[in-house]
Amino acid sequence: MSSQVFDGPAPDTLEPTTLAHLPAPTTEPARLILLGLDSPDAEPLLKYTFTHLLKPNDTLVILHTIPRAFPPAAMDFYTGVDITGYIEQVKQNVMDGMKTLVQDVRQKYAKDLDGVKVEARLVWGDPREVLVGAADKLGASMVIVGNRGRGALKNLVMGSVSSYVLSHSKVPVVVYREPVSEGSKSSK
Repeated sequence: MSSQVFDGPAPDTLEPTTLAHLPAPTTEPARLILLGLDSPDAEPLLKYTFTHLLKPNDTLVILHTIPRAFPPAAMDFYTGVDITGYIEQVKQNVMDGMKTLVQDVRQKYAKDLDGVKVEARLVWGDPREVLVGAADKLGASMVIVGNRGRGALKNLVMGSVSSYVLSHSKVPVVVYREPVSEGSKSSK
């Protein structure tokens, strides 16, 4: 499966490329840490990453993957509707969100750790395969993923990105699950 990657070391330069041509980081980092992000509401995961996992001079690559369930060309063929404009708008909205996220992370967290660099990657494809592939391609020292705790049945049917990455990554994987307060516990 080929993935289309929108890559950029700075929040204002996300240029299209392919996973096979994913460029190395812009600098030689002490360590390159890959953080798989599937939601803009990742404050607890980002805070944990900066307070417990990163060291001075690390490079944090925030990777957001957009699953492509059905190719746009096939949608055009089967429906007769040109959805290219819609796909481009979705891509632009996500890229804009990533730019804002990287700027916010740099201002809020990176300033407290000497020399930490924050980069963003936006990738079309299966999140499981893209995270493992990007870790290999970029030479990551560690992969960080979140776990929503959907429950065994949903994981059986839908699969779990964190389980896949744990099973297939060649580098250490940290799976973060946000602590649940006593008042908000639910049976899963």
